Amino acid sequence: MTKIYAERYKNNFYLECNGHSGYAESGSDIVCAGVSVLCYALEKWCLENMDKIYNHSVKIKDGYFDIAFSGYEEAETAYECILGGLKLIANEYPKFVKVEDATAEMHEG
Repeated sequence: MTKIYAERYKNNFYLECNGHSGYAESGSDIVCAGVSVLCYALEKWCLENMDKIYNHSVKIKDGYFDIAFSGYEEAETAYECILGGLKLIANEYPKFVKVEDATAEMHEG
């Protein structure tokens, strides 16, 4: 299962994806591929928009993606778009992807 943890506090954004989904064999896993492409798209957006973000850090290894950055309106839009896509995958494949959005929990309490 791929576990995704997302947190946003003011202008600070954090996203961690850990594990392989297990939907299919490596190389044929469309669920893992979907999660991966969204994570890489966020990292690519950050690299192309360094003038709009700060405090950027990323760690990528097999089955693991961790990104943190700070920014304003454009950064929020990019982050929320990617997180929305990850939530769509989790809703479609709940046995293989789980999203914990700590931002939502912060606002509820």
